[in-house]
Parts: sequence; C-alpha cells; structure tokens
Amino acid sequence: MQPILDANAALLRDALPLIDLRAPNEFHKGAFPNAISLPLLTDEERHRVGVRYKQAGQSAAIALGEQLVAQEVRAHRLHGWLAAVRDNARAGKRTALMCWRGGLRSAVVQRWLLEAGVEVPRITGGYKALRHVAIDVLEGAEHHPRPVYVLGGPTGSGKTALLHLLGATIDLEGLAHHRGSAFGGHAQEQPTQTTFENSLACTLLRHWSEPWRATLYEDESRNIGRAAIPERYSRGCG
Repeated sequence: MQPILDANAALLRDALPLIDLRAPNEFHKGAFPNAISLPLLTDEERHRVGVRYKQAGQSAAIALGEQLVAQEVRAHRLHGWLAAVRDNARAGKRTALMCWRGGLRSAVVQRWLLEAGVEVPRITGGYKALRHVAIDVLEGAEHHPRPVYVLGGPTGSGKTALLHLLGATIDLEGLAHHRGSAFGGHAQEQPTQTTFENSLACTLLRHWSEPWRATLYEDESRNIGRAAIPERYSRGCG
C-alpha cells in the first residue's frame, strides 16, 4: 500500500514541504506557504478532462488524462517532481504530495514516482482537508490560553521594527505583503484572501509551539490592503 499522511495541524506547524499537484488556477486561488506548484495537469488539460468526465464518465476522463500526460510530457513533469523531492531530501526534509482531495491526481503521481524508485506519501483529503485544519486554527485562536498584547502608536513610529526585536509577534503586514494604509503594498503582489488565511494559520501554529509567554501584534485595521483579518480571529487579537 502506498504511504499516506493524515491532514493535521502538525503538517502545517512543521512546514512539511508539499508538492501541490492541482492546476495552476486552483493553486492561485488558495495555497499553503510550504507548497510549490508542480501540477499534474495544466488549466487547459484539466478543463478538457473535466468536460470528458461530464460527457462520458470517469474511465473516459482518466483515459484522456493519460493521453494528455504521456511520453515527453510525462517525462518532463516527472523530472520536476523528482527534482523537488531530491532537493528537499538534501535539505533533510521529507516531501508529501497533495491534490484537491487527495484522490486521483496525487495517487497517479505517487505511483509514477514509485516506478521511478522514489516513495513519497500523499495527504489524505488533500488541500481541502488541510484548508479545514487552517480554518479550525483561526476559529480557535481567540480561545488560546496565551495572553495577547496589541502595540499601538502613530504611523511611522517604528512599531513593526520594535515587534521584530521583541520576537514574540505575528507580523500581519508581512503575511499580507502590505505596509498598511500609509505606506501601501510591497513589490510582491498581495496573496489571495485564502492564501493569507492559510499563511496566518501556519504562522500561529509555529508561534504557539515556541516558549513565548505572550503574543504581540501591531494595531491593525480589519483590512491590510485587500487582505482581511478573519473576523473571529481578530476578536482574539484585539
């Protein structure tokens, strides 16, 4: 039996490297900071397979997928997956595979990797299950026993720099790739709302595993650029 891993908070806390096999458009809508996008199917290929599924059923859709990802295409994508796994191994890190629900796409790639001599576990429940873990973390944050303090002050007074020096902080602006209403965005594009929430959940889990006595935040409005602090979570930090 091929190895699987349950979707749980430890995977996010420990930043287990993930190969995200979903199509690029799926990845863009929402992703985890410890995942890289190496899709089994392009957006166009996924669309064609989906149409075939609706018209002729699962077997026909699988057959089309195998036709689209064959020979040179399969060899090229397999090279990318193997390179990512080996890079992580050289860094002393294990890798896991993930698709939307931990089903067909990750099982296919897992089999191809095994045929190439590399065993890689896949996440049962896939991205959807990990997303539920992230939501549970954010919704439970207001009940976490660690005390919360919010640092306020005039714009430009150095609040962010002070928080970084103190260490026990969650950098909401950093996660949102934005410097607030006065200074605006970073050169790097802001993440989608879902990606921002996923990154926040991962950061919280790592923060809670450290021996800090409290959690420090810079005083923020509900919106940081186009990223909105989740309402229930914001009640716990302000």
